[in-house]
Amino acid sequence: MRSARSSRRVACLLIGATAILFAACAADERTTSPSTTEATPTTVPEPTTSTTAATTPSTTTPIDPHFEPECRERLGTESSLTFADDPALDTFGVVGSVPALAIELPTAITDSDPSEQAPIANAVRIPGGLLVSVSSPSTGWFPAGMVAAVDVDGTVRWVRCAQDAVAGVLVAPAATAPDRFLLGTFHYEDTGFRYRWEAFSLADGRSAGALGELVSVAGLADVAASNRDLLVADRGIAVFGPALDHVVDIDTDGLLRLDLATWGLSTTSFPPEFDDHPAGELQLQIGTDGSLLRMGQQLDTGLRVPQSVEVGGEWVTDPDLRRAVWGPTVDVQWNSDGTPVGSWDAAGAVLWTADVQLPGREGFMFGRSGDVLVAASCRPEESTGICQDDELVGLDVAAGRRVWSLPGWRIVGPMGDGIAYVTDSVELYGGETPSAWFVLDTATGVVADTPSWPGVDLFSTGCCGEGEYHHTTALGGIIVAVSGATMSVWLPAALTSADTVHVAIE
Repeated sequence: MRSARSSRRVACLLIGATAILFAACAADERTTSPSTTEATPTTVPEPTTSTTAATTPSTTTPIDPHFEPECRERLGTESSLTFADDPALDTFGVVGSVPALAIELPTAITDSDPSEQAPIANAVRIPGGLLVSVSSPSTGWFPAGMVAAVDVDGTVRWVRCAQDAVAGVLVAPAATAPDRFLLGTFHYEDTGFRYRWEAFSLADGRSAGALGELVSVAGLADVAASNRDLLVADRGIAVFGPALDHVVDIDTDGLLRLDLATWGLSTTSFPPEFDDHPAGELQLQIGTDGSLLRMGQQLDTGLRVPQSVEVGGEWVTDPDLRRAVWGPTVDVQWNSDGTPVGSWDAAGAVLWTADVQLPGREGFMFGRSGDVLVAASCRPEESTGICQDDELVGLDVAAGRRVWSLPGWRIVGPMGDGIAYVTDSVELYGGETPSAWFVLDTATGVVADTPSWPGVDLFSTGCCGEGEYHHTTALGGIIVAVSGATMSVWLPAALTSADTVHVAIE
């Protein structure tokens, strides 16, 4: 499934994966603002080491035959284990010359196609390693999934098998030393997909209770007990609501907020304008201070900005408050004047528009690394619109001015903390193929000659559906590259040994 599409990947690559794995990320900075909850959150008790007949997994009997090899559950040996991380894992930087781990994933066997297929596989960072999830491909969905904790030395801490498909994995930032995660699974009913969320111990994989049970223990109102659909997860906060097709009644419906670091639960109201509207129409984001924001498009400009901020159960539209909890946005301005890259504040005031012409094709467009926006640019040919004179440019995020440019077309991979992984430059329409990956200093635009990593697919992400089984993600100082049924884990060079450790997830 990998080599046959190599030529297609060169012309059709994206940064970022199309995935159903959700990770709650940390905020870069904090500001002061009013509380976003109606009452002091109730903290959910820590997971217990005991299990019941309903939650105790089998160590010998496969849960579901849809994976090859079949999923076999096994718990960790102790629930009191602590896992320390090397500080190098916190900063995105230069990785080793070979992957530290090669995780062999089970292949998927769907009801419609008995041949083996690559599964959907993703990873999030946890203290001491990674949380790896495996689920059915979108081309042949089946109700089964797997989640495993894999330490950075290759030890498989535990494996859990799900009898529904994996919808998402929510975990607090590794810097907060989380001890639990929330696993979302889903199945199909006559009325649509329905979701279930359950907490598990990161140390040994034991259940810490379903979301509904946690809500009950916290003593929250009955309205929160039915909230199962995830509306947003970011900065260590997850917000749930009723089913997305549920028509909101603001007198009886509410939102459920979970702090994934403290496991504090609280409820708040829906924005009043969503009365009699489906819950799925609500767009939420988490502000820099943890505030809950309602997002929407400005009618006159089309820019996406926060419309209101939740304060003590009320939704406030004050523009100064919105600016205080939501910094400037850098994105494409989708309006009648074209699609320029620009920046605007939380009230919709445009701060700058960049002097770049984004290529009108699939592939990398732009990404941020510190104070620099790395963007692809070209000159479209007048008669055909085909890009000519491709270049990669660096823009000052604060002002939008160019600080450097590199001629030619390159594949751009993961970036962060002042560097980006890029290939050598080629003539895209001349049939040339990049040969290796190099490190780009995003502050200066200098591409280092060494070290280099051969192979065009190494740190790339596919487009057009291919990103489902071919994608690359940066997790702090770790790069995770999924290609088919193999997940390659790249660690900082100082933490990488000469030989790759091979790990089997089953």
